[in-house]
Amino acid sequence: MNKFAIIHMQKFQISDVQGIQKHNQRQGKSKSNLDIDYSKSEQNYDLLNQQKIRYESTIKQEISERVKRKPRANSVVLSEFVVTASPDYIHSLSLEEQKRYFESSLAFIQKRYGKQNTLYAMVHMDEATPHMHVGV
Repeated sequence: MNKFAIIHMQKFQISDVQGIQKHNQRQGKSKSNLDIDYSKSEQNYDLLNQQKIRYESTIKQEISERVKRKPRANSVVLSEFVVTASPDYIHSLSLEEQKRYFESSLAFIQKRYGKQNTLYAMVHMDEATPHMHVGV
């Protein structure tokens, strides 16, 4: 059995953020992502937020508090990390072990990029392979 940790990062502009939120928080049903089993969506959870947050307004608030001048329209405002592991390995873990894996992955990202810079850590249990989206 392969045991690989997998992490992927992608940068987004403010115009992308609403779509990211809709996907992560399962607002509406995606016709393009057939891997989502909506009957399991209630098993998804956010390691940082008890309630759903509004990504765009939260990002804009943080920018207004931290940045002195207005950012360019095409500025990167969100870096999203997708964290998972080899499918055979992650499926061999219990739900509690999977949660610990995602918690330790989140701690790694927060140590590198700052806990105060982490917006969400949404774990998706309703797709083929459990994975976590972390917004920085």
